[in-house]
Amino acid sequence: MKKQKWIRKGMAFVLSLAMVAGLVPAMSGGANTVQAASGSGTEPSVSAYATKEQLMDDTFAPNADGTAENIGKLVFGKNSSGNPQEWYILGKDGGVSGGDNTIIFAASPIAKGQVFNSSESSTPFEPSFGVYERDPSEVFANHYGASDLRVALQNMATSETYFTTAEQGLMNATTVTTKDTQIDNTYTTTDKLYALAADGSVSSYKTIKAGTSGSTVLAMSSYWSSGNEFWLRSPSGDYGASVALFAFPRFCVNGFIVNSALAVQPASNLNLSSVLFASAATAASSDTVSNTIASETAMTLRFDGTGKNIGTVTYNATTGDIKVVRGDTSQTVALVVQGKGTVNGEEKDWYYSKQITGTEVVNITDIVSETNTPASIDLSACKIWLETTDSTENLTYAVEATETTIIIIHSVAITDIETPVSNTALDTEASCVTTGVSSAKPQITWTPNDSTAGYNKSYTASITLTADTGYEFTDSTTATVLDNSATSVNKNTDGTLTVTYAFSATAGGGSAGGGAAGPVEPQKPDTPQKPDTPQKPDTPQKSDTPQQPDTPEPPKKGDVVADDKASVTVEVTDVAKKEVEYKEPANKKAKTVSIPATVKIDGVTYKVTKVDDNAFKNNKTVTKVTVGSNIKTIGKNAFSGATKLKTVSIGKNVTEI
Repeated sequence: MKKQKWIRKGMAFVLSLAMVAGLVPAMSGGANTVQAASGSGTEPSVSAYATKEQLMDDTFAPNADGTAENIGKLVFGKNSSGNPQEWYILGKDGGVSGGDNTIIFAASPIAKGQVFNSSESSTPFEPSFGVYERDPSEVFANHYGASDLRVALQNMATSETYFTTAEQGLMNATTVTTKDTQIDNTYTTTDKLYALAADGSVSSYKTIKAGTSGSTVLAMSSYWSSGNEFWLRSPSGDYGASVALFAFPRFCVNGFIVNSALAVQPASNLNLSSVLFASAATAASSDTVSNTIASETAMTLRFDGTGKNIGTVTYNATTGDIKVVRGDTSQTVALVVQGKGTVNGEEKDWYYSKQITGTEVVNITDIVSETNTPASIDLSACKIWLETTDSTENLTYAVEATETTIIIIHSVAITDIETPVSNTALDTEASCVTTGVSSAKPQITWTPNDSTAGYNKSYTASITLTADTGYEFTDSTTATVLDNSATSVNKNTDGTLTVTYAFSATAGGGSAGGGAAGPVEPQKPDTPQKPDTPQKPDTPQKSDTPQQPDTPEPPKKGDVVADDKASVTVEVTDVAKKEVEYKEPANKKAKTVSIPATVKIDGVTYKVTKVDDNAFKNNKTVTKVTVGSNIKTIGKNAFSGATKLKTVSIGKNVTEI
């Protein structure tokens, strides 16, 4: 057995070299030869996908002057209009207890029309106004601790209009220090939402501050250069007891009478202990979606989905397969694949997502065939996960993919079964040379359980296959029997695959084992023919129907066309079956080429089933080629003279080279 496995792996190596030379003769039997999948691309941009560590470290933390190398945003909660609220990510606050956290600052108003204080008069001091070393007897109208603004923020933090109960539980209380101009001292307040501070007002002041120590500086040029004027918590030291500071985008920090109505753009702190990562990708709510991600798109936190029964997901970067097993959660579950690469000639972040309803296998060729994805993808550089969103909590839970070396057997081909003939022994052994199947001569079980075929009797053959070490069948594995689609294909609980095929009823045949021929059923007398039915008179032809407007003429057999992406050139080989053959890459200078499983021509999907003769002949640039999963035939001299070609990944259905 070990020797047999070595021969199979060795065959893949020899096949790759022989294909380049154009010397390999035709093969049959449905064997799948696996090569390392070629692809390109890089990991997503940090502003489109960020790990928990990046949310906390210096990745998004502003510099000392308030500018930032990376600007990242999160979606969390809702604003007063009921729309998702976006927040800037500012990094960990060491003064907040509870471990993993990040400061967030509202990127737009969470509410508008809020006064700092409705009264311009002083108020007797109460302990709820703040913590002092020595309490004052009264506070000014611009005292943040006693302000209507602070009360409004406290109400927002506990209101499900803005944050679900689950979201409220993720907001850490932050203790901030504010100046009291009346007694020239400071005090602290502790809240889940708080207004930011400033050191002074007028044109020279263009930064505001967040965090417990006030050391997280936000420059106007990076964080508040546009939008509405919004309140800060600092009092004015120059314009009197009834003036508080506010941020004036495009200009500076300035002062306003406390009973003026301005916007509210607070800061908060999020507990990240259960967070896995944040991503700007959008999961499919039905079917399949793919898209590119704009540079300023806000990300959504993905929380650890362990225990949520979402399911499992594994990927094989060599074969390009992603296997998904859905859990029993009642929520919608989606697979998400995110990466960065060349889409329509530009380097972009992109994502692919598919709703999962059971056990499914997605191949890289399925992702490449989408409109908004690169023509070549390296799965090892992608982020892959399963997710579900709890609509009540407004939180998204995820399970990250793990890499595997297991190779999925997508299809099997069973041959060499003698068709049942009456009075003849039923065949006991079939053939299956598909790579990854442990036995090349599987046994046949017949229903009915006869050893010799009866007369005018229907028989169904059943063959159970076992996967070799390092391979596995899936619920989506398909099978052919004698080049016809199997009657049924079922993956068993022990991992084996049972394939059945129903034969037509037997007719008369030879004797079994050389004995006398079996009984011959007596022929029935000829049935008298019915007299000819008189023909109906010709129906008068209808007048010509007005012609419809011209529509694009579908391609005919033999037409050579480019697909809708203009990424490949193909020739139509079968209009009825919607099949084409791959002629050549659109970009003759491409180093890595992925031959897709399908292409779209005028919006219609065609299967790519063949690589044409001489497709890459004398191509002096290409180094890697990935063959799509629908390719059955690789033409003569397809890679002859391609001197730089090092790796060819053979598709799962290639049977002839």
